[in-house]
Amino acid sequence: MDKISLSGLLDWWREGLYACLPPRLRRRLDPLATPLVLEIEGREARFFQQLEDGRRELGHFSVDELQADPRLLAAVRQGGKSLVLRIPRNWLLLKKVHFPLAVRENLPRVIGFEMDRLTPFTIDQVLYDYRTEAVKQATGELAVELAVLPRKRLHEWLQALAGAGLRPAIIDAAGLWRKANLLSPAERPRASRAQSALNIGLAAAVTLLILAALLIPLWQKRTIAVDLNDRMHRVKQQAQVVLAIREKLDRNSELLAAVPEKRAERQPVVEVLREVTELFPDHTWVQQLELRENRLEIRGMSNQATALIRLLEDSPVFKQVGFRSPVLQSGNQERFHLAAQIGAARVEETAEETPGETMAPITASPRPAQDSAPPPAAGRPQASVQAEAARRQIRSGA
Repeated sequence: MDKISLSGLLDWWREGLYACLPPRLRRRLDPLATPLVLEIEGREARFFQQLEDGRRELGHFSVDELQADPRLLAAVRQGGKSLVLRIPRNWLLLKKVHFPLAVRENLPRVIGFEMDRLTPFTIDQVLYDYRTEAVKQATGELAVELAVLPRKRLHEWLQALAGAGLRPAIIDAAGLWRKANLLSPAERPRASRAQSALNIGLAAAVTLLILAALLIPLWQKRTIAVDLNDRMHRVKQQAQVVLAIREKLDRNSELLAAVPEKRAERQPVVEVLREVTELFPDHTWVQQLELRENRLEIRGMSNQATALIRLLEDSPVFKQVGFRSPVLQSGNQERFHLAAQIGAARVEETAEETPGETMAPITASPRPAQDSAPPPAAGRPQASVQAEAARRQIRSGA
């Protein structure tokens, strides 16, 4: 896509403002609004004024008659209008050329340097103009339409106009693009002082209007923002009081809600004690049992202390079971100190826990080694026998 240049943007903006003016004011401000046109047809020309809704014929003469009587173009001086010299299209050399995209910024100079390569003429022998047709980003090329007119084709007409003290403001041809002008920028007449002053005044007025259009909404928004800021400050003070009360209520609600949650997280002590009693075999003695929060520590003696780890891990009540200290051999038994975390699971039979209940350390005197549990009755499950033996053992120790 072709980028919009600053000059193109200013031209578009100026034309938009110009179209909003009344027709009479437009004709006064712009000499090219209703220009005087000298349309050349060989050695003869038609002289007319271009109007918005047509044209007004002013005469028809040849170049020889114009050289003999320069007063034929007196209307140009009287009306202060710009003169447009319109040549036949077949006088032009029209050509489409391509340039690298990198020369886009210096395209007029590049065309001047390449004129003798693009045409049979040098830059001093021609009048020319160009326009950019397309920008091909994929190939990195710039497509340009070039219109070239040899100066010798207009030599007599330019001499006749110079004899009348006139210089054309525009040289174009029928069918060329809008705003085409074969005159080089250096050969175009400069705007009069009055017109320049008027343009500067209009530009200043437009600048002030633009600034006003930008600043007035900002001032209005600032006024609204200050008013809203004051209101927000008052509402914020009231909201802070309400938030303080609400935070206090939330804290109290959280404390109240935490009580049943804490109770639900802990296993009842009776359930823990019953599970340990049922799991430990008869040859195991518990000397000390401590239960703090959800952590259980047991010290005691057993014939196979390492087997206790697997028994506790298989239970849904305990997890993270491990020894706190190395197992020591004491006679025929092993002295152990193990710990476990109380899990969330509960045994099938639950018991009510007294609020604030903690398990005090339980100590038991070791019974003689010759004591042993009676053999299980026939047909009775071994686990039940071991659980009853453990309970008898703890009772006797207590």
